[in-house]
Amino acid sequence: MIDQNQTTSINSAIKDSKSVLVVLSPRINFDGVAAALSLFLSLEKSGKQVNIVSSEAMTVKYSSLIGVNRVGNKIGGRNLIVSFDYTEESIEKVSYQIENSKFNLMIQPKEGFKPLNAEQVEYSYAGGNADCVFIFGFNSLEELGKLYQDNRAMFDQEKVFKFTYNPSSSFSEEISRLIHNLQLSIDPDIASNLMSGIERSTRGFDPALASADTFEMAAFLLRSGGQRQNRVSLNQSTQLKRKEPGKPVTLSTPVEQTTDEPEAPPEWLEPKIYKSNTRS
Repeated sequence: MIDQNQTTSINSAIKDSKSVLVVLSPRINFDGVAAALSLFLSLEKSGKQVNIVSSEAMTVKYSSLIGVNRVGNKIGGRNLIVSFDYTEESIEKVSYQIENSKFNLMIQPKEGFKPLNAEQVEYSYAGGNADCVFIFGFNSLEELGKLYQDNRAMFDQEKVFKFTYNPSSSFSEEISRLIHNLQLSIDPDIASNLMSGIERSTRGFDPALASADTFEMAAFLLRSGGQRQNRVSLNQSTQLKRKEPGKPVTLSTPVEQTTDEPEAPPEWLEPKIYKSNTRS
Protein backbone atom coordinates (compact mmCIF):
# COMPACT_ATOMS: atom_id res chain seq x y z
CA MET A 1 0.00 0.00 0.00
CA ILE A 2 1.23 3.51 -0.82
CA ASP A 3 2.26 5.14 2.46
CA GLN A 4 1.98 8.81 3.37
CA ASN A 5 5.58 9.64 2.40
CA GLN A 6 5.14 8.09 -1.04
CA THR A 7 1.84 9.90 -1.50
CA THR A 8 3.52 13.20 -0.65
CA SER A 9 6.37 12.49 -3.10
CA ILE A 10 3.96 11.59 -5.90
CA ASN A 11 1.86 14.68 -5.23
CA SER A 12 4.93 16.92 -5.38
CA ALA A 13 6.22 15.25 -8.56
CA ILE A 14 2.88 15.63 -10.36
CA LYS A 15 2.57 19.30 -9.40
CA ASP A 16 6.12 20.08 -10.56
CA SER A 17 5.86 18.13 -13.85
CA LYS A 18 4.65 19.42 -17.18
CA SER A 19 4.93 16.05 -18.95
CA VAL A 20 4.17 12.63 -17.46
CA LEU A 21 4.72 9.12 -18.85
CA VAL A 22 2.79 6.00 -17.79
CA VAL A 23 4.48 2.70 -18.70
CA LEU A 24 2.99 -0.80 -18.68
CA SER A 25 5.36 -3.65 -17.91
CA PRO A 26 5.10 -6.86 -20.02
CA ARG A 27 4.08 -8.61 -16.75
CA ILE A 28 0.94 -6.51 -16.39
CA ASN A 29 -2.54 -8.01 -15.83
CA PHE A 30 -6.07 -6.66 -16.39
CA ASP A 31 -6.13 -4.91 -13.03
CA GLY A 32 -2.81 -3.20 -13.75
CA VAL A 33 -3.93 -2.00 -17.18
CA ALA A 34 -7.18 -0.66 -15.69
CA ALA A 35 -5.25 1.24 -13.01
CA ALA A 36 -2.64 2.63 -15.42
CA LEU A 37 -5.28 3.81 -17.89
CA SER A 38 -7.20 5.46 -15.07
CA LEU A 39 -4.14 7.36 -13.85
CA PHE A 40 -3.37 8.39 -17.44
CA LEU A 41 -6.91 9.69 -18.01
CA SER A 42 -7.00 11.43 -14.63
CA LEU A 43 -3.72 13.28 -15.23
CA GLU A 44 -4.82 14.22 -18.74
CA LYS A 45 -8.11 15.53 -17.37
CA SER A 46 -6.08 17.54 -14.85
CA GLY A 47 -4.32 19.33 -17.71
CA LYS A 48 -1.03 17.43 -17.77
CA GLN A 49 0.77 16.42 -20.97
CA VAL A 50 0.74 12.66 -20.53
CA ASN A 51 1.45 9.57 -22.63
CA ILE A 52 0.92 5.87 -21.94
CA VAL A 53 3.01 3.14 -23.57
CA SER A 54 3.55 -0.60 -23.48
CA SER A 55 6.28 -2.74 -25.02
CA GLU A 56 3.57 -5.26 -25.96
CA ALA A 57 0.38 -4.65 -27.94
CA MET A 58 -2.91 -4.50 -26.06
CA THR A 59 -5.03 -7.60 -26.72
CA VAL A 60 -8.80 -8.03 -26.98
CA LYS A 61 -9.08 -8.98 -23.29
CA TYR A 62 -8.56 -5.31 -22.42
CA SER A 63 -11.14 -4.02 -24.92
CA SER A 64 -13.73 -3.22 -22.22
CA LEU A 65 -11.45 -0.59 -20.67
CA ILE A 66 -11.94 3.06 -21.57
CA GLY A 67 -8.89 4.56 -23.30
CA VAL A 68 -7.10 1.29 -24.15
CA ASN A 69 -6.79 2.54 -27.75
CA ARG A 70 -4.54 5.34 -26.44
CA VAL A 71 -1.77 2.93 -25.40
CA GLY A 72 1.21 3.33 -27.73
CA ASN A 73 4.35 1.25 -28.19
CA LYS A 74 6.86 4.07 -28.57
CA ILE A 75 7.83 6.79 -26.14
CA GLY A 76 9.05 9.16 -28.82
CA GLY A 77 11.72 11.65 -27.90
CA ARG A 78 13.95 14.43 -29.12
CA ASN A 79 16.76 12.39 -30.75
CA LEU A 80 16.25 11.33 -34.38
CA ILE A 81 17.68 7.89 -35.17
CA VAL A 82 18.49 6.86 -38.76
CA SER A 83 18.68 3.06 -39.10
CA PHE A 84 19.65 0.76 -41.97
CA ASP A 85 21.04 -2.74 -42.52
CA TYR A 86 24.79 -2.72 -42.04
CA THR A 87 27.49 -4.99 -43.48
CA GLU A 88 30.68 -5.00 -41.45
CA GLU A 89 33.37 -2.62 -42.72
CA SER A 90 31.14 -1.45 -45.58
CA ILE A 91 31.13 2.22 -44.53
CA GLU A 92 34.05 4.44 -45.50
CA LYS A 93 32.92 7.70 -43.89
CA VAL A 94 29.93 9.42 -42.31
CA SER A 95 29.76 13.20 -42.47
CA TYR A 96 27.28 16.04 -42.67
CA GLN A 97 26.85 19.28 -44.54
CA ILE A 98 24.50 22.20 -44.03
CA GLU A 99 23.33 23.76 -47.25
CA ASN A 100 20.40 26.12 -47.90
CA SER A 101 19.17 25.66 -44.33
CA LYS A 102 19.12 21.87 -44.74
CA PHE A 103 21.10 19.31 -42.77
CA ASN A 104 22.50 16.65 -45.10
CA LEU A 105 23.84 13.43 -43.60
CA MET A 106 26.28 11.70 -46.01
CA ILE A 107 27.15 8.01 -45.71
CA GLN A 108 29.97 7.01 -48.05
CA PRO A 109 30.43 3.27 -48.76
CA LYS A 110 33.81 1.66 -49.23
CA GLU A 111 35.02 0.60 -52.66
CA GLY A 112 33.44 -2.69 -53.70
CA PHE A 113 30.25 -2.16 -51.65
CA LYS A 114 26.90 -1.01 -53.00
CA PRO A 115 25.53 2.41 -52.05
CA LEU A 116 22.96 2.45 -49.25
CA ASN A 117 19.41 1.69 -50.46
CA ALA A 118 17.27 4.70 -49.50
CA GLU A 119 14.12 2.51 -49.38
CA GLN A 120 15.62 0.49 -46.51
CA VAL A 121 16.35 3.49 -44.29
CA GLU A 122 14.17 3.70 -41.16
CA TYR A 123 13.60 6.66 -38.85
CA SER A 124 12.68 6.69 -35.17
CA TYR A 125 13.08 8.79 -32.05
CA ALA A 126 14.73 8.13 -28.70
CA GLY A 127 15.65 10.15 -25.65
CA GLY A 128 12.18 10.58 -24.17
CA ASN A 129 11.77 13.67 -22.05
CA ALA A 130 9.08 13.13 -19.38
CA ASP A 131 9.41 14.97 -16.07
CA CYS A 132 7.70 12.16 -14.16
CA VAL A 133 7.32 8.43 -14.90
CA PHE A 134 4.89 5.82 -13.49
CA ILE A 135 5.60 2.13 -14.18
CA PHE A 136 2.96 -0.55 -13.54
CA GLY A 137 3.76 -4.24 -12.99
CA PHE A 138 7.42 -3.40 -12.48
CA ASN A 139 9.97 -6.12 -11.80
CA SER A 140 13.12 -4.62 -13.31
CA LEU A 141 13.78 -1.80 -15.76
CA GLU A 142 15.53 -4.23 -18.10
CA GLU A 143 12.25 -6.09 -18.69
CA LEU A 144 10.96 -2.97 -20.47
CA GLY A 145 13.33 -3.85 -23.29
CA LYS A 146 13.78 -1.24 -26.01
CA LEU A 147 11.65 1.29 -24.13
CA TYR A 148 14.31 1.37 -21.43
CA GLN A 149 17.35 0.95 -23.67
CA ASP A 150 16.43 3.97 -25.82
CA ASN A 151 15.50 6.19 -22.85
CA ARG A 152 17.86 5.26 -20.01
CA ALA A 153 18.37 8.83 -18.83
CA MET A 154 14.63 9.36 -18.40
CA PHE A 155 14.07 6.09 -16.51
CA ASP A 156 17.08 6.66 -14.26
CA GLN A 157 15.86 10.04 -13.03
CA GLU A 158 14.55 10.68 -9.52
CA LYS A 159 10.84 11.08 -10.34
CA VAL A 160 10.18 7.46 -11.34
CA PHE A 161 7.47 5.66 -9.37
CA LYS A 162 7.03 1.90 -9.63
CA PHE A 163 3.79 0.08 -8.79
CA THR A 164 4.42 -3.62 -8.13
CA TYR A 165 2.11 -6.54 -7.41
CA ASN A 166 0.85 -6.39 -3.85
CA PRO A 167 -0.99 -9.39 -2.32
CA SER A 168 -2.96 -7.16 0.07
CA SER A 169 -4.22 -4.55 -2.40
CA SER A 170 -4.89 -4.39 -6.15
CA PHE A 171 -3.43 -1.83 -8.55
CA SER A 172 -6.88 -0.34 -9.07
CA GLU A 173 -7.53 0.02 -5.35
CA GLU A 174 -4.18 1.78 -4.91
CA ILE A 175 -4.80 4.21 -7.78
CA SER A 176 -8.36 4.85 -6.52
CA ARG A 177 -6.91 5.78 -3.14
CA LEU A 178 -4.24 7.95 -4.77
CA ILE A 179 -6.82 9.83 -6.85
CA HIS A 180 -9.01 10.25 -3.78
CA ASN A 181 -6.23 11.42 -1.45
CA LEU A 182 -4.63 13.80 -3.97
CA GLN A 183 -8.02 15.00 -5.21
CA LEU A 184 -7.05 14.28 -8.81
CA SER A 185 -9.66 14.51 -11.56
CA ILE A 186 -12.12 11.64 -11.86
CA ASP A 187 -15.16 11.02 -14.06
CA PRO A 188 -17.49 8.03 -14.73
CA ASP A 189 -15.09 6.52 -17.31
CA ILE A 190 -12.13 6.61 -14.93
CA ALA A 191 -14.26 5.31 -12.05
CA SER A 192 -15.64 2.47 -14.20
CA ASN A 193 -12.13 1.38 -15.25
CA LEU A 194 -11.04 1.24 -11.62
CA MET A 195 -14.19 -0.60 -10.58
CA SER A 196 -13.52 -3.21 -13.29
CA GLY A 197 -9.96 -3.66 -12.03
CA ILE A 198 -11.06 -4.09 -8.42
CA GLU A 199 -13.81 -6.55 -9.36
CA ARG A 200 -11.41 -8.68 -11.39
CA SER A 201 -8.67 -8.69 -8.77
CA THR A 202 -11.07 -9.57 -5.93
CA ARG A 203 -13.11 -12.10 -7.90
CA GLY A 204 -16.24 -10.03 -7.59
CA PHE A 205 -15.52 -8.79 -4.04
CA ASP A 206 -14.81 -12.24 -2.60
CA PRO A 207 -14.56 -11.72 1.21
CA ALA A 208 -11.23 -13.57 1.21
CA LEU A 209 -9.73 -10.98 -1.17
CA ALA A 210 -11.65 -7.76 -0.43
CA SER A 211 -10.96 -5.77 2.73
CA ALA A 212 -12.90 -2.94 4.36
CA ASP A 213 -10.55 -0.54 2.52
CA THR A 214 -11.54 -2.19 -0.76
CA PHE A 215 -15.23 -1.55 -0.16
CA GLU A 216 -14.44 2.01 0.92
CA MET A 217 -12.73 2.68 -2.44
CA ALA A 218 -15.56 0.93 -4.31
CA ALA A 219 -18.04 3.28 -2.64
CA PHE A 220 -15.92 6.27 -3.70
CA LEU A 221 -15.90 5.00 -7.31
CA LEU A 222 -19.66 4.40 -7.35
CA ARG A 223 -20.28 7.91 -6.03
CA SER A 224 -18.02 9.16 -8.85
CA GLY A 225 -20.25 7.54 -11.47
CA GLY A 226 -18.45 4.21 -11.85
CA GLN A 227 -20.38 1.29 -13.30
CA ARG A 228 -20.04 -2.32 -12.16
CA GLN A 229 -19.54 -5.18 -14.59
CA ASN A 230 -22.51 -7.45 -15.16
CA ARG A 231 -20.28 -10.48 -15.16
CA VAL A 232 -16.86 -11.16 -13.67
CA SER A 233 -14.67 -13.24 -15.98
CA LEU A 234 -11.93 -14.77 -13.90
CA ASN A 235 -10.02 -16.30 -16.76
CA GLN A 236 -8.64 -12.77 -17.23
CA SER A 237 -8.17 -11.90 -13.56
CA THR A 238 -5.68 -12.80 -10.86
CA GLN A 239 -6.42 -15.04 -7.89
CA LEU A 240 -4.37 -14.85 -4.71
CA LYS A 241 -3.26 -18.16 -3.30
CA ARG A 242 -3.15 -18.35 0.47
CA LYS A 243 0.34 -18.27 1.92
CA GLU A 244 1.57 -21.54 3.36
CA PRO A 245 4.20 -21.66 6.10
CA GLY A 246 7.66 -21.39 4.59
CA LYS A 247 6.38 -20.58 1.10
CA PRO A 248 6.19 -17.20 -0.64
CA VAL A 249 2.91 -15.70 -1.76
CA THR A 250 2.26 -16.51 -5.42
CA LEU A 251 -0.24 -15.31 -7.98
CA SER A 252 -2.02 -17.53 -10.47
CA THR A 253 -4.87 -17.44 -12.94
CA PRO A 254 -7.97 -19.37 -11.80
CA VAL A 255 -10.69 -21.00 -13.83
CA GLU A 256 -13.47 -18.90 -15.26
CA GLN A 257 -16.33 -18.01 -12.95
CA THR A 258 -19.80 -17.82 -14.45
CA THR A 259 -23.19 -16.71 -13.25
CA ASP A 260 -25.11 -19.35 -15.26
CA GLU A 261 -27.46 -21.75 -13.50
CA PRO A 262 -26.25 -25.40 -13.37
CA GLU A 263 -27.61 -27.65 -16.12
CA ALA A 264 -30.44 -30.01 -15.15
CA PRO A 265 -29.78 -33.77 -15.30
CA PRO A 266 -31.02 -35.32 -18.59
CA GLU A 267 -33.67 -37.42 -16.86
CA TRP A 268 -35.31 -34.26 -15.53
CA LEU A 269 -36.05 -33.18 -19.06
CA GLU A 270 -37.79 -36.42 -20.10
CA PRO A 271 -41.64 -36.32 -20.37
CA LYS A 272 -43.39 -37.85 -17.38
CA ILE A 273 -46.87 -39.38 -16.94
CA TYR A 274 -48.52 -38.87 -13.58
CA LYS A 275 -51.27 -41.29 -12.50
CA SER A 276 -53.86 -40.53 -9.90
CA ASN A 277 -54.24 -42.90 -6.97
CA THR A 278 -57.86 -41.83 -6.44
CA ARG A 279 -60.45 -44.36 -7.64
CA SER A 280 -63.49 -43.01 -9.36
